[in-house]
Amino acid sequence: MGLSLNTNGRSKWRGASVSRLAAIVGAVAAPTMLAPAADFTGFAAETSVVSSGGVEYSVIDVYAEFAQSSVVVVNAYNSAIANAGSMAFHHSDLYTLLSLPGSWSPGSTLTLPGLDPAVDSFVIIGGTPGSGNTTALDPNFSPPNALVPPANSGWYNSNPPNAQGEANADGRVFIGRFVTAASLTPDTLNFTASVTFADFDGSTVGSPQQGTDTIAVTYAAPACDSLSAVAGSTNFDSDGTASPVTVAVGVASPLCGWSASSDVAWITLSAASGTGDGSFTFSVDANPVTVARQGTITVSSGTATDVEITIDQSALPCAVTSFTPATAGFTAVGGTGSTTIATNGSNCSWSASSDAAWLAITSGATGTGTSGTIAYTVAANTVAASRSATITANGQTHVVTQAAAGCEVALSPATASYDATGGSGSVSVSTNGDVCSWSATSDAAWLAITSGASGTGTSGTIAYTVATNTAAASRSATITANGQTHVVTQAAAGCE
Repeated sequence: MGLSLNTNGRSKWRGASVSRLAAIVGAVAAPTMLAPAADFTGFAAETSVVSSGGVEYSVIDVYAEFAQSSVVVVNAYNSAIANAGSMAFHHSDLYTLLSLPGSWSPGSTLTLPGLDPAVDSFVIIGGTPGSGNTTALDPNFSPPNALVPPANSGWYNSNPPNAQGEANADGRVFIGRFVTAASLTPDTLNFTASVTFADFDGSTVGSPQQGTDTIAVTYAAPACDSLSAVAGSTNFDSDGTASPVTVAVGVASPLCGWSASSDVAWITLSAASGTGDGSFTFSVDANPVTVARQGTITVSSGTATDVEITIDQSALPCAVTSFTPATAGFTAVGGTGSTTIATNGSNCSWSASSDAAWLAITSGATGTGTSGTIAYTVAANTVAASRSATITANGQTHVVTQAAAGCEVALSPATASYDATGGSGSVSVSTNGDVCSWSATSDAAWLAITSGASGTGTSGTIAYTVATNTAAASRSATITANGQTHVVTQAAAGCE
């Protein structure tokens, strides 16, 4: 009684197979045959990405589906299973633990240190993989540790009474798991097979039925749905970055790609893309304007929400850049003048001042903008020395020079009177400059200069004597110095 295998590996029902299937739910006497039902709807697959040992794997679980749950599957045969990319399947079973090629038997899929059943490839007739699973490989499934299942190979439940191949409440029976490294995706599993099944209502088993289907399933890629990006610094002064700044990027999977971009030209990225966790750097140019600015670095990965990193840079400090002209010259007479002031920004202000009273700003001492005019007056220079003064605005200067006045001499007092007896006297000399000199003369012999007839400096004294007047008439004489005069008058002598 039971199932036998023919030479081409297909499981065949024999006459007593109904009794064998009846044993699934317990021994029954003279089981009643159910009418065949075309309730096989085909194969279905579930895809997932599993991380194991720091590696991402793409997993496809294949199911035989039925329109009802009262079904039991006995075997699968005439299979054709391969990856479209001709990739080998991944195994993590007892044999790989022994450094041997993995087995397709689910009985070798064990939970041991170094093994992970979730990423082991195997074929199965229901149940879960492990040493208790009764799925066996057909003789033509040779070798059982082939990298790809051999053509037309099959597998079956070697102990049908255990109901291992019974469909679940969704009408599904697990028939195989196929795993490949996620780094090799995208790829497609092409799966073709026939299955032998029978209706089963818990007490009665129907006649054997067969179904065949083909599916092509794309392996799932890692879900790149999370992203982080953290910059070492995001605030910069107007000078920009002295050295590149690092941004650390974290993604959902080592297989997830990412990229970064800047929305402004003054932020330059380097190595701005990658796969898996990584980093890139950026540099910030010097700010050439007196207005603060902001830019954004955007980091993207798969379906994850973009991470935006806001970069702030302070304004170039305002400065007065020049006076045009930077200097001006005037004669001793003085006059009016002006100079054009320039700044490095339309929002920049200035405040100008003069360091001398004779150089007076009349307009434009304060202002805002890229340029303006400062007007001023230069007073007459009354001294016999040149002079200079400076208009200063925010560290920039406009220098005004003025020529010396001509030397001028003054005598004080301008007059003096003596009686007929005569005597001695003096007159003070003052000039308008240390470099000024004088030369004095008398126009009468009776008025004799005794000292100070010449000199240099801002002051001096001319001494003189007045002789006795012997005439009965008054008289006058003049001391002249550089055109200035000191007039001396003398009374007449008495009549004799």
